This record gives sequence, structure tokens and C-alpha cells, in this order.
Amino acid sequence: HTLKRDHTGVPPLFQAIHRDNGKFVDKLHAAKGRLVLRYQHEPPLFTAARLGKMNSLRVLLERKEPVNEVCKKSLYKDLAPIHIAVYSGHLQAVIALCVAGADLHKTSQSGHTAVSIAQKQRTQSQNGELIKSFIDVAAKSQSLTESKAVGAAIKAANGLRAVGAGGNTAFHLAALNGQFEIVLLLVLSGFSINERNLKGETPLHVAVGHVNSESCARFFVAAGADLHAKTKAGKSVLTTAYEGGHRELVDIVRGGLAWL
Repeated sequence: HTLKRDHTGVPPLFQAIHRDNGKFVDKLHAAKGRLVLRYQHEPPLFTAARLGKMNSLRVLLERKEPVNEVCKKSLYKDLAPIHIAVYSGHLQAVIALCVAGADLHKTSQSGHTAVSIAQKQRTQSQNGELIKSFIDVAAKSQSLTESKAVGAAIKAANGLRAVGAGGNTAFHLAALNGQFEIVLLLVLSGFSINERNLKGETPLHVAVGHVNSESCARFFVAAGADLHAKTKAGKSVLTTAYEGGHRELVDIVRGGLAWL
């Protein structure tokens, strides 16, 4: 059964978002009565982006919540979900919103865009520099629609087809060569960061084995790559990093595992 308002008057849908219970968010959002889809002038997608609640955010995007709808709450007035996700340092939310078509040039009441907020916040959060890099690449694309179309074409041509002796996809090759901006563009275009090559390796497996791919490895870990993924030979990401012999990359993986 559905949740009731709690003692503070928080509506059921927003309780579910706070708990990041994607199943309840989906059930409540689909309810015919729609219950309350705003709380203190915050749209639900804005709340999920502000709190970094990824299960809820993905469900709301699947339910076609308006990705550019602004908040009317005085504290966040006229900020869109992408603005608050960047400001709050939630890289995974930033990625999901960009892939869903967030307007990176939308201006807040104070005159800021996602690009300018990312520039300002780059040293203010753990993922600030990665968010700035991702936003910059996204903003340089002529449009998100065109970027996604290009990505779809690349994926159709190379992404799922073995290339080279290692059976790598275009994504794996970019990670292997430390082509950070290409990695970001492929993610923006909808590539899965956990895509496998013929050996069962994810792009993170490939990145942690090569010192020139440190930026890519940092991004994959922060973006929520599966740190427990194993290859067909049974090698974990951490084992691959140790075998690569690069202490910095080992520390990146260990740091990610410590947060799980």
C-alpha cells in the first residue's frame, strides 16, 4: 500500500524520493490521482536531482517528468534540475539529465547556466572537476539531439561489433587510449559505462590497466561504474588495476570500493 504523509506533511511521492525507493516512486507517480506532484514548489525531478537520488531520478525520467522544469521555491527559484545537480556535485545525476536532454544554456534567475555553475563549483565538491569537464564537452556539442544521433551511429557501427584482436568496442578503445573527451561524448550519447567487450571487460577494466587513462578511470568510478564487474576470466577491476602496476589507479578503485 502507498505511503501516508509523515508528521511534517511530506507527500508520499516525496517520501519515496527521499528514501530513493524507485519502486514506490514508480507506483506513486503512476497513480491515477497523481497524489501531490509538487512539494513546497519543488517538482519531483528537481528534488531527486538535488539529493542525488538516482533510483528515483531514473524512474522519473522514464516517466517523462519535464527535464527542464524549474523550481519555484524561493531558495531555488527558477533553477532547473540540471542547475541543482551541478551545484550539488551529483555527477551521476548530471549525466542522466544531460542524456535526457537537459538544456545546458538555460539561464537561472540569477543569470547562471549549467556551464557557469560548473565553472564556479569545480573546486567545491569531490567531483567538481569531472562535472565541469562533462558539462564543457556536452555544451560544445552543437546540440544534445545531434550528439545522441552521432552516438547512435557510432554504436551501431562499432559499439557492439568486435574491433581489433581484443574484441573492443569504440568505448573500450577510447578508454584504452586515454581519450577522455571522447569517453565523455560517448557517455553523453547514451553508451553504457558498463558495456562489455568480447573478453567481458568493461571500459573501467581497460582504463585501470593503463596509466594514461587515469582521467577516464576517475570518471568511470565517480559515474557509478560497476566496481565488482568481472571479466570472463574472472578478473575483478581491482585485480586488473593491481596487475597494471600503477598505484594511482589502484587507489582510485580502492577509493571507489570504500564508498560502496
